[in-house]
Amino acid sequence: MIACEALTDHSVVVPVPGAWLNGCHCRPEDARGLVLIGFGADTSPRGRKGQTLARDLNGGGLATLLVDLLEEEERDDPKTAFDSNLLTERWAAITEWLRYSSPYAGWNVGLYAWGVPAAGALMAAARKPENVQAVVSRNGRADLAENWLPLVEAPTLFLVDTHADDLVEVNRRAVILMDSAWKLVELADEYHPGDIAEARGSRANILARTWFLRNLRCGDSWE
Repeated sequence: MIACEALTDHSVVVPVPGAWLNGCHCRPEDARGLVLIGFGADTSPRGRKGQTLARDLNGGGLATLLVDLLEEEERDDPKTAFDSNLLTERWAAITEWLRYSSPYAGWNVGLYAWGVPAAGALMAAARKPENVQAVVSRNGRADLAENWLPLVEAPTLFLVDTHADDLVEVNRRAVILMDSAWKLVELADEYHPGDIAEARGSRANILARTWFLRNLRCGDSWE
């Protein structure tokens, strides 16, 4: 279970077709939206990266649901570990579960992910526009979602580190294909490959929090 510093903190098992996915839900008392943070083969809800991000989002009044998109054996299998189509199916299934299952039914939902899972989030947002109200892609492989980008309706924030030259170009090309609201922020000296995670209160995390608060806009619908 992930500690969320005096917030309501619950472990969650999310049922999706063919799998049970582990996660943790952290909800501040006056939550104004739910951010689903998805983790692929090389990241984990139990890692520092997810914890610091969740705490920054929680600090702004956003609930967070951190979920492993893969079961343990799938993470170790090269055929499934970076399968963007499988990850898309998982994102879509989780958003369906959120939409129809208590206590999440009726909440506006944002998606956040890194790398290949970010591509899956974009494709799921295109496939299930009614389930997704905002997306943040962090150093995402948007090229894997290229054919789906014009169909994304949710406002999307692309965050990319300037040291990742290949990803900078990938994300610059991606935004050209977007028909919905988008913003591309290239972050210099924000995060380096040798770091375990961004610091609490990093510019990237605060930008993500601001994006979700602006686009989820569901404070009055919560009880």
